[in-house]
Amino acid sequence: MLGNTIKVIDLGSFSHDEVDYPDIAREVSEKVGEEPNSFGVLICATGIGMMMAANKRKGIRATVCTNELMATASRLHNDANVLCLGSKIIDLEMAKKILDIFLKTEFEGEEKHIRRLKKMEEGYNPDDCC
Repeated sequence: MLGNTIKVIDLGSFSHDEVDYPDIAREVSEKVGEEPNSFGVLICATGIGMMMAANKRKGIRATVCTNELMATASRLHNDANVLCLGSKIIDLEMAKKILDIFLKTEFEGEEKHIRRLKKMEEGYNPDDCC
């Protein structure tokens, strides 16, 4: 993002033909991974499948948001870089509000949040549990 200008790259889908959401999520996640400080937006019926597929990629922190609080917290605390929205869950006006908040909210960078993000990036080790 340059000042108030946002560069948008639309990666599809460009028809009414059925597509497999993991393919779109992979494409968007790869693009976000290539561009430091960039964001991705994925939309499907619920946002859940897109989120799950996007989070398979290293460096991606995808989140489903259904309200403004979720958008704020996902950026402030989790440094989310991919927003997933459900077209059957929220209406267009709420989607616009969520997107606006997601793009304007900066990661607060507190030590506890950084520590938690590092743990997620390293992955879960069952030997560290219980």
